Amino acid sequence: MRVAVFIDPLSTLDQSADTTLYLLRGGLRRGHSIGIFYDDDISVEDSVYAFVKAVAADGETIVTTDRSKERLDAYDLVLVRKDPPIDMRFTASLTLLSLAEQSVPMLNVPSSILAYPEKLLPHAFGRYYPPTIVTSDIDEIVRFRAHHREIVLKPLYEYRGSGVYVSGMGDRNFAAVIERMLLRERLPVVAQKYLPEVDAGDRRIMLLGGVPIAAVNRLAGPDDHRCNMYAGGVPSVHSLTESERAICQEVGPWLASRGLHFVGLDIINGSITEINTTAPTGLTAFAELSGEDVSVAFWDYAEEYIRVRRRTE
Repeated sequence: MRVAVFIDPLSTLDQSADTTLYLLRGGLRRGHSIGIFYDDDISVEDSVYAFVKAVAADGETIVTTDRSKERLDAYDLVLVRKDPPIDMRFTASLTLLSLAEQSVPMLNVPSSILAYPEKLLPHAFGRYYPPTIVTSDIDEIVRFRAHHREIVLKPLYEYRGSGVYVSGMGDRNFAAVIERMLLRERLPVVAQKYLPEVDAGDRRIMLLGGVPIAAVNRLAGPDDHRCNMYAGGVPSVHSLTESERAICQEVGPWLASRGLHFVGLDIINGSITEINTTAPTGLTAFAELSGEDVSVAFWDYAEEYIRVRRRTE
């Protein structure tokens, strides 16, 4: 199987922890031919094409070999695995890639990544969404905090917990932080009711084709409120509760039917705080902690997805 992967520059990724590279190593072990490409490699003329670098495994390290100009529809599968922030460069790349959605299977589908921003997507499942407001109006955020007493502020299109700020009543930095966030991004800000149950952990549940394949519980480090592993959160293997399984059974098929096959649900005490669709992480940590090679399940799914796609064309 020939696979092209839209990815961040290889030099910026942690070879020991990055989920995409973990998946690539699994695909190479299965004998798949894999290449990677970046934002600047994508073009559209009579078709969507990219300058693709072939990859190989040098031990546990992913390295690039030959570079060639390739039509994306010459591949069996395109994996979209680039990290946010979703800025105009990323938006342009996804828009160009979306032009090839009908000609080559993609995980995840670029048009759906654009249509369903990660911090807004939980709104589609209202009863699992904690009280949240997304606004550029400072007075509305002030009103929201006065009602909920303690809130979390998040930039709309950032990731890995970047720029996340917790504010309670009496916080003298509150107005300055909001003003800075709004002026810097010139975008709406996400304000969400603070869930104290986060002290027991923030669950990252990985869904593949709507079905959970791995889950970790992330605890914030001693000097930070954020549970993200990139911010120092400490993961442990998590067994899903009955309520979490019910959430996955409701949410998973809805996402998969829209081309969001591989996603990461972030759940705190039964509330979905985010749904990661661009390049969800957590598989490497789960594999290391559990001893289970979950890349096998990923490639099993990808191969079957291609077979089904071909039968319906």
